[in-house]
Amino acid sequence: MQTTAFKSMHNCAVAFCVVFLALLTSCSNSSTTAPEPESPVQYRVNDISYFLGPNDRVDTAVLQLTGASLQNSTSMLKTQQVDIVLDQLTKTSQFTFDSTPFLPGKPDLAKLEVRVPQGFIKGKLFDYFPQTFPLTPSLQVKPYGSYENQSISVKIPPKSLILISHQIEGYEVICSFKAIIENLDTRQQYTLAGKWKGLLRYNNLSTSLRESTM
Repeated sequence: MQTTAFKSMHNCAVAFCVVFLALLTSCSNSSTTAPEPESPVQYRVNDISYFLGPNDRVDTAVLQLTGASLQNSTSMLKTQQVDIVLDQLTKTSQFTFDSTPFLPGKPDLAKLEVRVPQGFIKGKLFDYFPQTFPLTPSLQVKPYGSYENQSISVKIPPKSLILISHQIEGYEVICSFKAIIENLDTRQQYTLAGKWKGLLRYNNLSTSLRESTM
């Protein structure tokens, strides 16, 4: 009886060890065979072009710059230098797509930098701004940076106050674009088309003086 009971307990122990080892092996195999995360698909912009389509347009807006006021409380003519600060000028960029672009891997297009228009060449073609902008529907703003601050000399009559205002014209455009995007893994190319909206350039800086007596 004791021998039979001992054998039964021994068999149970062996069976338990076998099950435990099987479970341990199963967990070890499942941990080693877990799939590795896929690396993101890489894209680049091979080419992008802009043009004025039938419904595209260029608008002109007048931007008021920071002005100044000068006064002369003496009885003699006074001359003073005034700075025209142009570092407040900005360049804007915003893309919209004709349809939702289908690109394998769903890349973040905002990580693709492209050149954007700055001015006209031969009517409907564009030259390009020195800096690049993300290919994204979100409005992007950067310093324009192409104008240096200027200064003017202003004569202030005796017992007078002069108010100085500056303004400059900005050309805003809505135009069409076409871009060729390449998948760097497969070398497959895709076409993106849509509209670009942004500030093209600035022109016609002017200064106005208004005098009043003190």
